[in-house]
Amino acid sequence: MGLKAIFSKKFGDFTLNINFSLERGTGVFFGYSGSGKTQTLRAITGLMTPDSGIIECNSKTFFDSEKGINLPVAERKGALVFQEKNLLPHMTVRENIQYGMKRRAPLDEKSLNELMKKYRLDNIDKKYPHEISGGQKQRCAFVRSIAARPDFLCLDEPFSALDNPVRHNMRKCLGNVIHEMDIPVILVTHDIHEALSLADKLFVFMHGEIVQQGTVKEIIDAPVNDDVRELVYFSHDLKHI
Repeated sequence: MGLKAIFSKKFGDFTLNINFSLERGTGVFFGYSGSGKTQTLRAITGLMTPDSGIIECNSKTFFDSEKGINLPVAERKGALVFQEKNLLPHMTVRENIQYGMKRRAPLDEKSLNELMKKYRLDNIDKKYPHEISGGQKQRCAFVRSIAARPDFLCLDEPFSALDNPVRHNMRKCLGNVIHEMDIPVILVTHDIHEALSLADKLFVFMHGEIVQQGTVKEIIDAPVNDDVRELVYFSHDLKHI
């Protein structure tokens, strides 16, 4: 059960060599920009094809280079939230959410209304993306993703464009969403605060590889090398947390 990925992909002088698994909860891909986090996310969702390896979710094979399997994005039944939110500008908040539900078993109208009310979108359901705030756009993107009832959820630095007070509120909102979903959730970030507040399992990326994985406490207490120690403690003193 859960997500499992063992694959390799070469990009010029940069090679991605990935080996990880996550049964459920939130796995945070943490590391410097350019370390391979987003490309790993793209491979899981089907937006990038590895050179070799295997990717599975809930015993369903997404990619297997030896067997010639490479499922398209739609057949992987996942949801991906970008930092740009990717809302359709010509659709209202409600229409954006309903559009995301089209390829899956849709929620009934009552359930959809309850979901929108829960995440404070019911009073802006007729507004268009350019008429709402950044935090509201991000909540809309989250609700659109979970309303589609995905088998897994991937989030690529979803808070990077938000101001700090809004980021804090959105972390809480995302935390509530994740704990209500019994599916693997992957969050890409280079923000240690997000990693600390949301990770059930932390995957530390460096130079195209996952150099350490475990709980946040395990990695803080026993970083595998000096590079990981520097990364984890960078710009924030964790010794007193």
